[in-house]
Amino acid sequence: VGTVRAKLHATLEAKVSGRIIELPVVLGQQVKAGQLVACLDAAEIQARLEQAQAGLEEAQRQWKRNSALFEQRAATRADYDASNSRYLMAKAAVAEAQAMMAYVEVLAPFDGVVTRKWADRGDLAAPGKPLVEMEQPTARQLEADVPEAIGSSIQDGAKMTVRVDTLQHDLSG
Repeated sequence: VGTVRAKLHATLEAKVSGRIIELPVVLGQQVKAGQLVACLDAAEIQARLEQAQAGLEEAQRQWKRNSALFEQRAATRADYDASNSRYLMAKAAVAEAQAMMAYVEVLAPFDGVVTRKWADRGDLAAPGKPLVEMEQPTARQLEADVPEAIGSSIQDGAKMTVRVDTLQHDLSG
């Protein structure tokens, strides 16, 4: 006795917290890899990105100024190094905020079918909280417990007959 399950299945969840503003999938819907499954409110992350971009522009101007002064020997090496470090940190802050913006959209990882919805539009999404389950119905597998008494006599790669009640014929597994 066993259970037939999809070989490929996934529980999708958000990587960032936010209110769900779009959840355009319904139970049983076919989805394509990369298709939008959920979209979160990104106002805070967008503000962080804009702040990081402004900081980058300021750091870049300061770095250019200090570079020119350093070449003219009107600024110390310490001033140049400090402005260079601030510039690199500002670039990293922009990259981090852009990565966070990418997490606002939850996309289907593979072609499949929505098998369960854990959330709806307006709900709060958070890391670790499932939004949608999906599976790929084209490839299935049988999961069954094997009695300990016969477990040692089963060899890797051995074939056995599998009977599924809903099918007309037996399968080889």
